Amino acid sequence: MDVEQADPRRAISIAIISENPLACSYMRSLLQRQPLYRVVDEETSSPIEQSRAPGFYIFENPAVSTLVHRLISVRDRFPKALGLAVTKEGPAEVVCDLLFEGFQGVVTYNEVDRDLGSAIQVISGGHLWAPAGALERYTTNKLRLVPKERDHRGLTPREQAVAALLEKRLANKQIAHELRISERTVKFHIGNIFRKLGVHERISVCEAPLVARKGF
Repeated sequence: MDVEQADPRRAISIAIISENPLACSYMRSLLQRQPLYRVVDEETSSPIEQSRAPGFYIFENPAVSTLVHRLISVRDRFPKALGLAVTKEGPAEVVCDLLFEGFQGVVTYNEVDRDLGSAIQVISGGHLWAPAGALERYTTNKLRLVPKERDHRGLTPREQAVAALLEKRLANKQIAHELRISERTVKFHIGNIFRKLGVHERISVCEAPLVARKGF
């Protein structure tokens, strides 16, 4: 996964996106201990102006669907924004889902004190961050979804999974059920697939060379 790398000599501008004022305040206090981090915005609903948009976003919420929707909203405006999810501890599969949806990293609530700063540094350096226990599961899923012999035209693992289900002529609601995501998220991925493949209809995705007839 290609991500924008931060200049280590410059402060990292960070926005905290959360509905919890206490969570915002606590994470801000953690970041203020390091001169390398600069919190430039803390908001939940008002749009961030393009001229002062940070390159790094921390999204805090216990619900995966809310985290994904907020990431989609930010990426619609700022496609290169880096995203770190701060959420409750759960199965490794939840962490994998967040990474597949486009987050560069996940930190659980009980790891914020220890790992928040490290996660920001690692992600800003162009890498992914995940709790240690989830790495093996993430790697296994990624290898299963991305066979080496296929040309995926720059699709993310989640977009590849959606494309495979499009080939099976599944409706958006069925795809959402299969992948355990919302229909809104399905539509977002289909839009990206169309753009990357240069097509304008679902049947054209089925004819593209990236989808093998045996599926994923």
